[in-house]
Amino acid sequence: MKYIDVPEFARLNSMLRFNSGESKVCGRLEAYSCKQAGYDKKLAKTIEQNITDILATSPEAYATSPVGSLSNSSNRKLFLYLISTLNSSFPDYDFSNLRPEQIEKKLSLRTVANTINATLAEAFEQEGQKLCDELWMTLYDAINPEECEIYSYVPDLDSDPLSDGKIWSFNYFFYNKKLRKVVFFTCFSKRTYGLDFDASSCDEDDLGSENGAPSDSSEDFRETMDD
Repeated sequence: MKYIDVPEFARLNSMLRFNSGESKVCGRLEAYSCKQAGYDKKLAKTIEQNITDILATSPEAYATSPVGSLSNSSNRKLFLYLISTLNSSFPDYDFSNLRPEQIEKKLSLRTVANTINATLAEAFEQEGQKLCDELWMTLYDAINPEECEIYSYVPDLDSDPLSDGKIWSFNYFFYNKKLRKVVFFTCFSKRTYGLDFDASSCDEDDLGSENGAPSDSSEDFRETMDD
């Protein structure tokens, strides 16, 4: 996946940081082109082989999944896009073995918008409504969510390092097939246990590729109410 610099995201990312005293909130928006780079091609071959091997012995294994039947090459490609996005956004982790059931397809933009808005409004209190307004205006300009398939990554609370110490989190992919682009929106709240925290920054362990900029290791690679 090729990182796309969206200047408007930088302003939003700086706003998606808050310290309540007991907890901190960190969020980030990133955009990626679906054009495959060197790392993605290697990853695609690995995933393709793994799925092919499983289908050879158990044809019904991936007959259904959140991205559709993985016996279909287009659906496997979409699954790869989602994995590559996570790998690019969190270069310290490897999501190559991500299971299809760890992805959820969201059938309603309205529901996704309501969930995001309610979460941010509660987390950011007085600034919540302003933040939500700017968020959806920027998303519509960047990728037009009404034209997107929306997916979420659901971490395994028992073993996934991204779940460690989190009070809540969400990880949404807005995939625009026409534009061949993915916008990834990750946000979470984490307890500070009384420790000082500079709300102007979240460290790399919190946000992966800080400020939405790709790390060296990843270089290769308006709210709506209608359903």
